[in-house]
Amino acid sequence: MVIFPTVFTFGMSFTNWSPRAENKFVGLQNYINFLNPMTTTGRVFYHDLEISCIYVAVSVTLEFVLGIGLALLISQKIRLSGLLRTLFILPLMLAPVASAMSWRFMFDPDYGIINYLMTTVGLKPLGWLADPNLALAGIVVVEVWQWTPFMFLVLLAGIQSLPTSLYEAANIDGASSWQIFKSITIPLLKSIIAIAILLRAIDAFKSFDYFYMMTRGGPGRATESLTILTWLFSFVYFEIGRASALSVIFAIILMSLATVLLRQLYAEVE
Repeated sequence: MVIFPTVFTFGMSFTNWSPRAENKFVGLQNYINFLNPMTTTGRVFYHDLEISCIYVAVSVTLEFVLGIGLALLISQKIRLSGLLRTLFILPLMLAPVASAMSWRFMFDPDYGIINYLMTTVGLKPLGWLADPNLALAGIVVVEVWQWTPFMFLVLLAGIQSLPTSLYEAANIDGASSWQIFKSITIPLLKSIIAIAILLRAIDAFKSFDYFYMMTRGGPGRATESLTILTWLFSFVYFEIGRASALSVIFAIILMSLATVLLRQLYAEVE
């Protein structure tokens, strides 16, 4: 289930395998083509890597900020907290493909509800997914909308597990809400925050549904992530050898990211 596909993909990455060409061993040539910024393939790779990094950095940051804000709100004794908790996690119930299609219709420049609401308040309608400067932001919106609830649930569970005695002592000492948050909540939640960010960062790097269903990498290459590039080499160009090499590079990037975050987590625990 795991070992054979991994080994097979790794082996294919050293070939030029394609249904339209003879299968030959090419050594590291596929990797060199991708990692060399002087080649056309290399320039495309680094452009798509930049798109993926921007997407992950912005979306995960927003998910964390919104998630911890909602978690702090619900952790207080407020009315209807149970109902609010249920409403907050509803986006998680939808399949990513369904979410992407729904938001694609809402972003429609002619019939979408978003442009309609903008025109009702006197704003100019925008071509959200057709504008190279806005398309990636539109996909980030969908990512944040659907996966902030995951961050919210993880952080809420962490906050509710913290000892109340520390907060009681801080309140007796006259500490402000910001001081309590900065000096007690965040330090005690560091390990949970690191795990939540790690899981979301890995999942966001692998995101394909939103890119494929909403823009397919367009307009131009404005939203072409590494997952879209892998799909292009695999199922559009049918260059399976190069797609395999790209998949291996992709896996190495994710393992490096996980290693950095896990080392930070272990350092905090020690």
